[in-house]
Amino acid sequence: MKVSMKHKYFLMALAGGLALCGHAASARTLQVGGCTDVQPNFPTIQSAVDAAFAGDTVAVCPGSYPEQVVITRNLTLRKVTGMASPSVTVPQGGVVQNTTTLSGSPAAAQILVQPDTTAKVTIKNIVVDGSGNNVQTCGLQLIGIFYRNAAGAIVSNTVKNQLLPQGYQGCQSGLGIFVSNQTAGTGAVNITGNTVTNFNKNGITMNEAASAGTIAKNTVVGLGPTDVIAQNGIQVAYGAIASVHANNVSQLIYTPETYGSSAILLYGIDSAAYASPPSVTKNKIDSAQYGIALDAVNGTATSLVQVTGNKISNAAFAGVGLYTDGISDDFINVAKNTVQNTSEFDAIDACSNYNTISANKVTNTSGESAIHLDGLCGGTGIGNTVSGNTVTVACVGILSGPPEGQNSIGANTFTDVTNEVVYGQDSYSCGGPRHAPRHRAPHHSKGGPVPGALRPFRG
Repeated sequence: MKVSMKHKYFLMALAGGLALCGHAASARTLQVGGCTDVQPNFPTIQSAVDAAFAGDTVAVCPGSYPEQVVITRNLTLRKVTGMASPSVTVPQGGVVQNTTTLSGSPAAAQILVQPDTTAKVTIKNIVVDGSGNNVQTCGLQLIGIFYRNAAGAIVSNTVKNQLLPQGYQGCQSGLGIFVSNQTAGTGAVNITGNTVTNFNKNGITMNEAASAGTIAKNTVVGLGPTDVIAQNGIQVAYGAIASVHANNVSQLIYTPETYGSSAILLYGIDSAAYASPPSVTKNKIDSAQYGIALDAVNGTATSLVQVTGNKISNAAFAGVGLYTDGISDDFINVAKNTVQNTSEFDAIDACSNYNTISANKVTNTSGESAIHLDGLCGGTGIGNTVSGNTVTVACVGILSGPPEGQNSIGANTFTDVTNEVVYGQDSYSCGGPRHAPRHRAPHHSKGGPVPGALRPFRG
């Protein structure tokens, strides 16, 4: 049968109308809690999320919402504009498993973003409170906000109390914000302006090779001196690539010192496989055994990993620590950082090769050295360029395990430094007790824990 042009236009219009029946024609705002007359309105966050179409916004009224929220599609979850932030709290009786980590471990996430297809989810101005979680086992991973093979933004939230009950705080569990992406092409996650406190293991964690994004302007506060768990403030690891910028991180101290807590930890990243390397810039760090630690992190000769413009105070083991994987050269640029009050070992510890260490200001190193070209990690401490640094009050300005000629040591400025440059030694004393040499063993070592070794979270 021949169809006229008029009928063709009618059929096209009908087809478009039928398509619209399956989803919203434009993004909507769904409200939770009834604080305004916006419709539709829902009693719980989960009921609104379940009713939302892709692209919708779920706006939550002030109050406490005892639920575990699971988001599987593209949407925005935020507070109602102009009102106080709502709190996602623990349901009565405690949290329960609602997913697994990518390695298959059971996990209980308070807000879980786990899309069935590629989606971008924004969570903004929400309080996530893990008080009363009742996780009395090391076999369940407690997480505040969990992006699992998901992209989007985590912005201006308060994430707190992902702390296991007394007696279980030695478990490698309890994460404030966790991004873990293995699916290629998932997309970036930008974590900005959040406050994370009173967590158990890590404050902010980004793991796995498909994870990328920005971690910026967050405040992360650890437990302070504790003998139960070696914490990390911000961790980027196992192939993840991130810009870690302008964060405030503090109070991360594991008192037994069989491991060291770190404010910012990058681990297991070979940036040659990516368009750009990770970077750690303009962060403010106070009271962490390692201020900034890069372990098994490699740049290239033409694209160095950047550690620049950071201010680090009261780091007992190292303000900036570079530790090799024993496989690749490191190629890290440590420049224009301020490090003060290193109490036990070195302000900048390069147990790695082919790094540039320049224009840093190091003050009051009461341990061993301001800059250590460290030969204790197996053929390391060579090929480094050290110049333009200012060192004030130290036992040793530059301590070099390798002999003279193995590194390029240019003009540096020393004030109140007992020994400006010492070659052929990896430990030195200026009258106090001599520190034992410290070797950071690989994390896959079958031996026991090594004093000061880092302990990243795998998941």
